[in-house]
Amino acid sequence: MKGEKAKSALEQVRHARHRISEQFDHDPRRLVEYYMELQQQYKDRLVGAKEAETGRRGTVSEPLKPGDTVIWWKRIPGGEYVYPVKATVLVLTPKRVKIEAEDEGQKVIRYVPMQSLQLHQG
Repeated sequence: MKGEKAKSALEQVRHARHRISEQFDHDPRRLVEYYMELQQQYKDRLVGAKEAETGRRGTVSEPLKPGDTVIWWKRIPGGEYVYPVKATVLVLTPKRVKIEAEDEGQKVIRYVPMQSLQLHQG
């Protein structure tokens, strides 16, 4: 049931993106211009990757341990923006932290840098 909901949500997102693309006759240049205008219009709502890494969102000030709930500031592919994904710490290694998260409706395991994590308060 949970997988069906996730699939349905993903299909809704794909359908919405297709409808937006149709408005611009599937012209990539016009579509990118539109998204760049939106990005400019809503820039106060976006967190840049550099801002996230420099502490606007806070950094992990105390050591993490397996089982901790964290916010993973996931970088948007091809961009300089990040978005929050709730995750659980599985293992700490010298260079990375192994986490499990639900990303785009699927459980994923990722090895991420410590700087991309924030301890979840709640």
